[in-house]
Amino acid sequence: MESFKINLALIFFFIAFASAINKPDPEEYRFSYICYENSVVVSFEQQLPYEVHLYTVSSDKNESECSRIFTPNEPAVKELNFKSCSYAARKFQVYVDEQYGRSLKQHFFLVNCQVPEFQREISIWKKLLQMFKLYKK
Repeated sequence: MESFKINLALIFFFIAFASAINKPDPEEYRFSYICYENSVVVSFEQQLPYEVHLYTVSSDKNESECSRIFTPNEPAVKELNFKSCSYAARKFQVYVDEQYGRSLKQHFFLVNCQVPEFQREISIWKKLLQMFKLYKK
């Protein structure tokens, strides 16, 4: 009886451990984008009291067309033109800095507008199914 309890406790421990390891990155779910013909609208769900600075690799800190600083109470949504903000590429990195005082968190997100919208939606569903172990590769 005692070994049964130990085995049961070990099983619960391994299940909890595996669940903690498999936990998705929460920052990934705070970033989203919608592709259009000549631009993309990116959105980052900010957390108080952080100020958000959103920019691309081709943007200068003072260039307002491809970068923007958002106050803590302002929605972090920005339209980026492919021609001016990503050297006409439809697949590029967007950088997000969250700053509060001396604290700084940096995030890098991939925007892929080469893939049609409906295929991106399918891949999101595959990700969700993989999280719940319902989809096999």
